[in-house]
Amino acid sequence: MDEWPDEALVKLAPDTRTAVVTLTHDPKLDDPALEEALKTDAFYIASLGSRKTHSKRLERLRKRVLMRIR
Repeated sequence: MDEWPDEALVKLAPDTRTAVVTLTHDPKLDDPALEEALKTDAFYIASLGSRKTHSKRLERLRKRVLMRIR
């Protein structure tokens, strides 16, 4: 595929038999992909990174979700 990860996920339509894992260590790629993955029925969603990186990622995702709700 020659697409941004989040765009590819929409087209792939993950279901209950799908695991989604991001591995790039780049928030510009991983965060939008994770956000799209969370909208699906994927049975497993994960991202590679340290605890510090994970904490920062969660904070960014929370902010993005809150911005979308407002």
